[in-house]
Amino acid sequence: MFGAATAFGPNHYQADVFLQGLYGGTSRQLSISNSGLLTTSGGIINSGTLTQSAALTASSDVRLKSPVLTGSIASISQTAGATTSVITAAQVCDSNYATTTPSITAASTLTTPSAVTLFADCLTTNGDEVSLIVLNTTASTTVVTAGASSTLYYDGATGGSATLAASSAAMLRFVRTSATTLIIIMNQFKP
Repeated sequence: MFGAATAFGPNHYQADVFLQGLYGGTSRQLSISNSGLLTTSGGIINSGTLTQSAALTASSDVRLKSPVLTGSIASISQTAGATTSVITAAQVCDSNYATTTPSITAASTLTTPSAVTLFADCLTTNGDEVSLIVLNTTASTTVVTAGASSTLYYDGATGGSATLAASSAAMLRFVRTSATTLIIIMNQFKP
């Protein structure tokens, strides 16, 4: 009975909304809309799907079980008759895979983005890195060259070169090494 006295004092009814803590996964769910920061000194355990629509920054080590990297497929275009095409910073930062357009018929040059454009898009901190697989879908070779303030590294010890053969793929890893420099590591693969 509400307000009735017991041997240890009166009973008080307290509605769920006034109880401390957050009840999730039960019929008593609390929805929080927060445009600022949600701060906790403990851990957060979530057994359902967690969707994050903006950037996520972790300041400590991150452990992921079987991650699937998402991204898009980009098409690196070249104007008909031209001999040069450029990979954009957006293609490197937003895609995992890119193909050259089939219109390239002569030996051509494929230039990577400049360090400045990659730093502005996604490589914001020294040590950041991102990878892009580029497939040369053409019947001709493509020479890969480094953009401004960048250095291209490739397997030269075994006779490799920065030439991407026809119908071959290259794994390009872009690594920010300082506030002004970028290295690109190129590995080439043939079918």
